[in-house]
Amino acid sequence: MKATPCEHKGNPLINPTEKKGRVRPEHGYWIIPPEIYDPLNKEFKFEFDPCPNPRPKEFDGLNAEWKKSNWVNPPFWAGITAWVRKAIAEQQKGNTSVLILPLDNWVNLLIQAKAEIRAVGSHDWIHTKDGTRRKAPRPSILFILRPYELSNMEQNNIRIAEEI
Repeated sequence: MKATPCEHKGNPLINPTEKKGRVRPEHGYWIIPPEIYDPLNKEFKFEFDPCPNPRPKEFDGLNAEWKKSNWVNPPFWAGITAWVRKAIAEQQKGNTSVLILPLDNWVNLLIQAKAEIRAVGSHDWIHTKDGTRRKAPRPSILFILRPYELSNMEQNNIRIAEEI
């Protein structure tokens, strides 16, 4: 079964009514095209979709038992953290989950540049004028861009190209 966003009745961040400025889309949802989903399904052989479309009445994907291989396309408009936490809990049970999540363009650029990624987590910021500390509003992450090292084959190809 292919997935689209679903909602979780018990979580106020995924409630179909207005919560904290987040409104459930009334115009329908966008689903992932088959050229992305089908190869992933072939590779992972999805057994369960906790965010099906249409979502069966009273279905709760966050509290349902997930299976060995899960396709997770949570609602992008609210509640992604709950779905990530559930997928991590399922990983600890020995289950695989493939999540499709929104990503800022700058993060995508850093990943494509093969940045080393290190989690900093929650931390304080220190004010430059008076040295007072303030808790960061969210955890931080480090992206480390080291000089790109070419493989031996790439180096040989460059030398050959330079000689021509």
